[in-house]
Amino acid sequence: MYKKTQKVIGASLLGVGVLMTFIGGVWSFQQGLWNFTQGGPSVGISRVFFLVLFLPTVLLLSVGGFILCRPEWVVKSQIAQYGFGVGSFLSVLAALLLVGINVMWNIKYYGGIDVGWVLFMNLLFALPLILFSYVLFRANRQSKW
Repeated sequence: MYKKTQKVIGASLLGVGVLMTFIGGVWSFQQGLWNFTQGGPSVGISRVFFLVLFLPTVLLLSVGGFILCRPEWVVKSQIAQYGFGVGSFLSVLAALLLVGINVMWNIKYYGGIDVGWVLFMNLLFALPLILFSYVLFRANRQSKW
């Protein structure tokens, strides 16, 4: 019973991740996010939203759904385990860089005013990257789900 429920949840997460990828891809091309010759604050904020928040969330849903749906494939594949380990490390590194750079930027340009709030908001924005890293780490280290 548990394995069937796990596979249904995994397939649902994978389906939502693929659907979000398609919708997000269409939206990003309509907004011109891949045209790096345009500028302006609205394009910059949209790029940050898309690259920092949306893509890690989609990756989390898709990879997590695949792992829940087919855990036996992940355990048997040595290349997948190495890839998940490297992906986990890179996700944590990206989250730490995102938080660290934004906090340092606040200290440099605003003298550290509201640095606690900036730290909290950046940790909140980095949460999808941290969760994605955790899912990859579990896939790398755990043989039973």
